[in-house]
Amino acid sequence: MTSNRGFSFIEILIALVVVTISGVGSMKLYSYIEQLKGDAIHTLRAQQVAQQQVSLLQTINTQGQNCTSDEGGEDITLDNVENCSISLEQSSPFEIETSVENILSDTDGTFGKLLQVKVTWDDRAGNQQSVTMLTMVSKFSNLIT
Repeated sequence: MTSNRGFSFIEILIALVVVTISGVGSMKLYSYIEQLKGDAIHTLRAQQVAQQQVSLLQTINTQGQNCTSDEGGEDITLDNVENCSISLEQSSPFEIETSVENILSDTDGTFGKLLQVKVTWDDRAGNQQSVTMLTMVSKFSNLIT
């Protein structure tokens, strides 16, 4: 007569295979979650950078603003407002691009611009990601005309 007092060798091997497969799956899931967390942090920081750029564009020529002239040394006006940009740190992964989406005009000329602020960066996989925000500036606001 034989007695069943423990596990057989086959049962132990099957249990080891199941534990190994679940462990590998858990590690892949963990690395995927860490990548998503890193991307989410960069997205939040990019939104903050875009909001800072939008705020700068909305406060041009007001007290305490950071952009009084573009690279050519000219005053920022409605004609060249898209040239004004916040300064980023040298090691910043972000790039800012401000472009004119629409020019608002009537018979008296241009009275406003719809601007798109786009902040781009490369994620861990090397793919380019971006965040965009729209803002509008008007000659009836604080811009020098």
